[in-house]
Amino acid sequence: MLRHGSVNSNRIIVGNYEYDTVILPALDTLDANTVLLLKRFAENGGKIYTYKHHLPKYIDGKLAPAGSYGFLSALDDLSDSDNFSSLCSNASFALRDENGNNLKEIASMVRKTEYGKLYYFTNLSEKEFKNLKLSVKGTNKLCKIDIATLNISAVRGSVTENGCEVLLDFDGGESFILSEYECPDFLPYQKSVENKYIILENNFAF
Repeated sequence: MLRHGSVNSNRIIVGNYEYDTVILPALDTLDANTVLLLKRFAENGGKIYTYKHHLPKYIDGKLAPAGSYGFLSALDDLSDSDNFSSLCSNASFALRDENGNNLKEIASMVRKTEYGKLYYFTNLSEKEFKNLKLSVKGTNKLCKIDIATLNISAVRGSVTENGCEVLLDFDGGESFILSEYECPDFLPYQKSVENKYIILENNFAF
């Protein structure tokens, strides 16, 4: 942000990209330059979501002067379920479990390329997740890119009114890259079953 950040009207610019929304996580300190950019962005009508129960108190690691973060108190609180739902509804994709819940254990990002969008997901936990539903707007095809070989393979999915939906299983720590480019047809939209383990009671050779 110090080297590549700026504000243009109600847009915040980082490098070659500009954004109309900033999500500020629960944190304790920010760089002084970032505070100035966010304040100017908010004053110009830029949208900032944050957690009001955990606003930063420090600037550059030092206790902030009184009123430094006053501009955050009037912003949308992510602890409010309506604000959170509104934010999620504007997203181009959503990954949820079978009950429709968002998952804090799965980190995600999307990148626009000359070959279409790339979606990256990684399981930050050691938990296993089955049949997570990925809903994507604006495209009727997705496929998986093998991170090691760059080979493309089909995924379980179906076309929807606004795009498509695919089912994903995650092992602990597992990551996926999905692409819109030159995809094969979807595999049948069928739920996977739980892993079954066989206990071997006797000695065996492996």
